[in-house]
Amino acid sequence: MIDERRKSLRTDVDEMAYISASGSSTRCQIANMSEDGAALDVPTPCLSRIASN
Repeated sequence: MIDERRKSLRTDVDEMAYISASGSSTRCQIANMSEDGAALDVPTPCLSRIASN
């Protein structure tokens, strides 16, 4: 069993969304969310680096 160290419980979402950065936008998948943030699956590597900041 793995000890959960996150402050907030994550909820699976599985929703499509759009992310934009530096004048570009692309579709992404919201994998899960919590009170502290969200995990996004971003198909374009250059946008995934921007999204994680």
